[in-house]
Amino acid sequence: MTIPNTFTNNTNADADEINANFKVIDILSNVLSRFTPDTTYNFINNDVTISGSLSLTSGKYYRFNSLDISGTLTLTGGTPGVPTVIVTDGNCTISGTITNTGTGFAGGAQQNSGSGAAGNNGTDNFTTNSYYIYGKGKGGGGKINSTGGGDLGTFTQFSTEPSSFTSLFNCLAGAGGGGGGAGSKSGSLNYGGAGGTGGGAIIIICLGVFNGTGGTINVSGTNGSGGGSDSGECGGGGGGGGAGGTIVIAYQTSYTAATYNVSAGTGGSGAAGGGAYTGGDGGGGAAGQSGTNATVGGNNSGSVGGNGGAGSAGKTYAFQI
Repeated sequence: MTIPNTFTNNTNADADEINANFKVIDILSNVLSRFTPDTTYNFINNDVTISGSLSLTSGKYYRFNSLDISGTLTLTGGTPGVPTVIVTDGNCTISGTITNTGTGFAGGAQQNSGSGAAGNNGTDNFTTNSYYIYGKGKGGGGKINSTGGGDLGTFTQFSTEPSSFTSLFNCLAGAGGGGGGAGSKSGSLNYGGAGGTGGGAIIIICLGVFNGTGGTINVSGTNGSGGGSDSGECGGGGGGGGAGGTIVIAYQTSYTAATYNVSAGTGGSGAAGGGAYTGGDGGGGAAGQSGTNATVGGNNSGSVGGNGGAGSAGKTYAFQI
């Protein structure tokens, strides 16, 4: 395994230097035990510069000797909710943009059944998988003729937040917002809007200098979709917003922050009504790792569909290892 050479001479190393190198081995072993390196972008001995636009599959492990992003790196298309891990044996410089929006857990699907069908729940980010911590934040689907709209997402906080190389993987992607409920008229025109998808999760392990001056990392959740209307008779509820994702940056030498976007999606709008039928309620927003509860979906207003609730934000962690 290639690791940075921090020894001050070729023959003797003091105790701190030995411990530093063993810590690097522990960090990389911890990563490798969870992820298989991507064979296309596993540039262990290469200094990589991204000055234009590049798309990589999210939810994989990418390793570079050093990484300099002045353009745009888009992470997309991987297994929903799985964190993307970027390791640099040397420096990591981000003056451009890393985008990992909407790669978290799925929102509730659009409800096309009509006749007052309840909205579909968003996908929970609760898991026992060793990649993640425990959390719970999905938005509940919108209902109809209820005392409240779709249930809001509440995040069950975990006991150990990311703070060292042993807790690097306590990094949770955003949960999905709840779908809106359909209006009470039969047919699919008064559909309930889909819930927004949660933001992604990114773990950057920089075994050198991390410099984010002028750069942006975006793991925001997506907005819920609006409901549909059946010729003005009644409207479906809007979908709830997806929760924001999480960013973990572990650096070894020094750290200058980038701009971090862990915001959640907003709720979709309920559709117009005007007839004798009842509109659907909005779906609830999903909760992110910030621990803040999301917003409950709005009630219908007679034949008008309720608005979806907003999701809540994710969180950013940065610490020296």
